[in-house]
Amino acid sequence: MPSFIIDIEENQAFLSVEISHPINKVSTKNQKVKTYLALLDTGAQQTLISPQIVSDLGFVAIGPASLGTASGDVKMTKEFRIGIGIPAPVADGCVLR
Repeated sequence: MPSFIIDIEENQAFLSVEISHPINKVSTKNQKVKTYLALLDTGAQQTLISPQIVSDLGFVAIGPASLGTASGDVKMTKEFRIGIGIPAPVADGCVLR
């Protein structure tokens, strides 16, 4: 299984990722992909994206979702289906192994 090494600064690890609509068997042509900097949260049970990413890529919510926070609160949000990839070779001091 591939793995990567990244620098951790101020107890945070960031990695460049490519985000797009999910790839499907029907069509991968003209797939809009944008690169963003992502915070790696090893304790997270869900992946969160910003409203800016939703706007940039034109994502449409597939329904409501509940989100448990680290403090134990539960917040309601929207659920999206997205594609996330780690480009190789990984840039900015990362090594893909």
